Amino acid sequence: MSNVKRVFVEKKPEFAVAAKELGHEIRHYLGITDVTGVRVLIRYDVENISDETFEKACQVVFAEPPVDILYKETFNMSDADHSFSVEYLPGQFDQRADPYGNYVCDRRYDFGRRICGDKESLYQSG
Repeated sequence: MSNVKRVFVEKKPEFAVAAKELGHEIRHYLGITDVTGVRVLIRYDVENISDETFEKACQVVFAEPPVDILYKETFNMSDADHSFSVEYLPGQFDQRADPYGNYVCDRRYDFGRRICGDKESLYQSG
């Protein structure tokens, strides 16, 4: 039960405003014109969570099914694509990660087990 579960979440193309803006900035501000597509994914790692709670959290906490695509453990990426990730340093407050930790730790969902989590942003371009 202490194994780490990983989830990647990205906005569906019609809702991927941040990815479109980042692609525009890369092409126009940095002058890298051969970037054709940009994806922004959020990676969540959680441990000490039951499979049942994990499945509930995937649909309620980590992703919003109408606007998000959720990938468990890995996501599709071709050999020609490039990616990098960014995460907060230990001790820095992450406004987006705070609510998921509090929500999943709620006793209604996993009977008070201490659930540990981590979040980072992953950027991929083609």
